[in-house]
Amino acid sequence: MLCLYWCMVGPLYWELLESDETFNSDVYCRHMDNVQAVLDQMEANGEWEGPVKLLQDNAKPHRSRRSTHHVKEMLGWEVLDHPPYSPDVAPSDYHIFLSLKNFMRGRQFKNRDQVEASLREYFEFKEPEFYARGIRKLPKRWLTVHYNRGEYLIS
Repeated sequence: MLCLYWCMVGPLYWELLESDETFNSDVYCRHMDNVQAVLDQMEANGEWEGPVKLLQDNAKPHRSRRSTHHVKEMLGWEVLDHPPYSPDVAPSDYHIFLSLKNFMRGRQFKNRDQVEASLREYFEFKEPEFYARGIRKLPKRWLTVHYNRGEYLIS
């Protein structure tokens, strides 16, 4: 499983979980700490100016009491509402993973290292404008889902 956390300038942190690893609240909180470390470094370099507004889906590890406390209270991030069952408003789903799927099409991997190398290549190849474009689409998509009462978008 690929876990990816990104913003308008590109990936902040990503990790390919081991095949036997379960994505749970502990993993999620660890990932959020890694994202915060990257943001701290970016802020020190003058490349980031908060605040953090986090859009996450409604998966149990994201919404657990532990994860919610960690993100809101420990890290001080604002969590944006995500309509239930709405991948249409998940920028990773409608923007990055579709592009990544096309990038990976036809490739065959013999081991995990090859998969990770291809992921690094993909993320390094994309310009910041690619990521910014995905985020800029979000408000219109969110409103469309809201006005359609959660129905999926067709486009």
